[in-house]
Amino acid sequence: SIICYVTLIAMHLSQQKQPYDGIFVISLQGTPNADPHNEGRLDDFKKAWRKSCGSDPEINVCPGVMDDRRGYGLTRSWLNCLQMARNMNLEVTMIFEDDARLFDNVSSLNFCDAEKRKGKVFSDLPEDTFIAFLGGHTWTYADQGVQKKERFG
Repeated sequence: SIICYVTLIAMHLSQQKQPYDGIFVISLQGTPNADPHNEGRLDDFKKAWRKSCGSDPEINVCPGVMDDRRGYGLTRSWLNCLQMARNMNLEVTMIFEDDARLFDNVSSLNFCDAEKRKGKVFSDLPEDTFIAFLGGHTWTYADQGVQKKERFG
């Protein structure tokens, strides 16, 4: 089995410093005509975040956009999230899809707290960063029967 996630961090130039960042989650949960397998995915995201971080995430939900053209609905959803973030005048925006999960390790805890995100995650990026894609995959190799975590990015 493969569990896959991709996270986008968009750096915005902003005059205001409050709030610094925002977490956005794209989800088709509750979207009319969405495939039934999408039900509960946003709830599962929140539950997994609580398990990893010990607290409820302060998230902004970006309702998924339905479209028959491959990738178009997701692209519109990303643009809608970015527009929401722009309207909030955020300096940093993190966008997750509702099947994203934090790795179960110490470095993932840096995403749990806004101050840690600012001090330990974003401060390592070049000052002029506009977009940074972060991602990871958990692979199960059939010949080994064990899960191996690998990072890409």
